Amino acid sequence: TQHLLQQNCAVTAADVSKKFLQMVHDRFSKQGELHTMQLNGVDLQPIPDNHFDLAATYSVLHHIPDYLATVRELVRVVKPGGIIYIDHEHSDAYWSDSPVYAEFISTVKPPYTKNWKRFFRLQNYALRFHRFFDPRYMPEGDIHVFPDDHIEWEKIIATLRDTNCEVIEHRNYLVYQRGYSEEIYARYQDRCTDMAVVIARKG
Repeated sequence: TQHLLQQNCAVTAADVSKKFLQMVHDRFSKQGELHTMQLNGVDLQPIPDNHFDLAATYSVLHHIPDYLATVRELVRVVKPGGIIYIDHEHSDAYWSDSPVYAEFISTVKPPYTKNWKRFFRLQNYALRFHRFFDPRYMPEGDIHVFPDDHIEWEKIIATLRDTNCEVIEHRNYLVYQRGYSEEIYARYQDRCTDMAVVIARKG
């Protein structure tokens, strides 16, 4: 939201959480033309067809059971010639057990001996408790985040093409996360990937 407002865009920030939308409004409403919309968790109603120049999601689709229906809704609400932008979702390569990526993760993350603060985070103990009863428990309620259950880019791209969109970019990349060593990241960023971005234009 902040980035788009800084580009002088009129922004509609959408989420299922009313409290989160209030936080977005409080933080960014003075920076430009900002509207908020609480989603119903099913579709993008009541947004009319062909309404926006750009519809963007960032780290969203893996939370949605019927994520392909959401892709179709993104296309529906974008004007002809408009852009659908989907980013920060795990790439297919992330699930491929790449030895290079495993090497990167083991190298770039600080060892537990240096991360002593984790012992004082109560949520870490709560997470272990939940996972004892449900190994797939995620505090964010994530869906599609396991090797046998995750979003499939091939299906997303097919859905975009079936809804009269041209895929103008599909790129895999290695995401940089807070706490990574910049030097180690630089050594691996062209050797492995864990995220993907797709940009499509509606016909």
